[in-house]
This record gives sequence, C-alpha cells and structure tokens, in this order.
Amino acid sequence: MGFDDDQIAEYLPSITFPEGGIYQPPLVGDSAFDNVVTWVIRERFWQNKVAEFPDRKRTIEHGTSNEMGAWHVKLEKYFERSRAAGLKSDEGGTNLLVFLTLAIAMLENVTTLYGPLPEPGVKSDVSSTINQLHSADMTPNQRLAMTMSWLVRESKYVRDWFSSDEDDKNTREGLAVNSWWYRQLRKYWHRAHLRGLNTPVGRQQLGKYVSTAFHLAISRTNIWGTPPYPTRKSAEELEEGGFFGIDELEFDDDDVDDEGDYDGKGNSD
Repeated sequence: MGFDDDQIAEYLPSITFPEGGIYQPPLVGDSAFDNVVTWVIRERFWQNKVAEFPDRKRTIEHGTSNEMGAWHVKLEKYFERSRAAGLKSDEGGTNLLVFLTLAIAMLENVTTLYGPLPEPGVKSDVSSTINQLHSADMTPNQRLAMTMSWLVRESKYVRDWFSSDEDDKNTREGLAVNSWWYRQLRKYWHRAHLRGLNTPVGRQQLGKYVSTAFHLAISRTNIWGTPPYPTRKSAEELEEGGFFGIDELEFDDDDVDDEGDYDGKGNSD
C-alpha cells in the first residue's frame, strides 16, 4: 500500500516465521472481501492522483455538520444511482463501489483532521486507539492503509455478531426506502451528524456508516460478482495530458460529471 522497505523496517521488528509459514483464514470466507478492497484501493489511487478531487476541502467546510453539505450530497448521489439501477446490475454495482470509496475518502480525512477512530468493540469514551497517526502530514497511502486496517478490525468484530448469510439475505431485498441497509446507513449517518466529528463517538458512528457500506459492497459482490470499474482515463494518462488539464484532454460532453466523476452509465472523464 505504498510503504517501502525502509519504512517497514523502522516500525516493525524482525520476525522469524515457523517452518511452513502462518496460515490465516480469510476474514469473510470467499474472494468478495479481497475483490472489494482491491477495487477501492484502485479507485482511491485515482482520486488521490487527481488534484481537483477536493475531499479535504469538503471535510473542513462541511463534514457532517450540514445535512445538505458537500459530502452528504456526493454520497447520496451515488447511493441513489445504485438504488435506481438495482444492486444486481453492473451499473448499480459500480455506483455502489464508488459510493463506498467516497465514504472511505471522507473517513480518511475526518480522522486526519479531527482525530483517530475508537477501536471496534470498545466504548468510544474509554477506547484506546491504535491508529494514532492522524496528522495532516500523512501520505495518501498511509491514510488509506490506516482506514482500511480499522475497517478490517471492525469487520471482524461485526462478524462475531452477524453472519455474511444475514448480509446476503438483506442485500437480495435491495435498497428500497426502509430496507435494512437503507435504515442502517441513515441511522449511523444521523448519529455521526448529531454527535459531531470532533468527538470520538461521532467519529465512531461515521466509522459504522462506512463499515455498513463496506459490508453491503462485499455482500453484493459475493452474490453477483465484482462490478466493472468505471471507464475513465488513468491517472498516468491524465498526467501525460498536462497535469490533469481538462482543456488538453478529449471528452464527450455527455460523459462529463462534476470533478471528473463517473456518470453512472459506464462512462467517465
């Protein structure tokens, strides 16, 4: 995830593995988890390469302090696109993964600006925290690594209480208003908004919101497969075009959304 050998050596002690290595069973039990993580990492890499992607600005100016703030509007747009297209469709699946990646982007920036997340399974007011590196000087790879690490630990905690079969049952019922996933997402968003991102419990509730989106995406992928990645120019192609200069690149006007977003129909700038 971007850490070089010197960085790893500085923070991790040398370890001698027993003969044959160590086997660690998959967290979820199938490839859906890995496929979702791979998809998200690729999308966040693209977003972090695009200088115009204003996730830090969104967090500073809006956070969850305003229900019509920039993050709220952005997340709702992709969730509604997924809901309208249907989770089973490629369009619905792709928009769901974009929604998840944006939620992770928000969580990254919230922990960078306001403080770390409480550990899963521990009350927010007494929780010790592992992800202490939350300064604004963190690299994009470090922020993503810390956030994904927390989501993995949260996922393990959730699996102690709820099975993936329960998730799949709820996923097959879709994202209609008052569906299980719909209600869970709005519950945690409202709690984060109510408590505030500058409090541990507020950040914890935002983490629960992102974790819910994460498990929804895993379940959807488990049932219907990995959705296609948006057809957009790579970060390298954008750089070759002149530091992401929109005027220097060729786009179809019908495919262009604000900030170079995926338009939900297989197209993107």
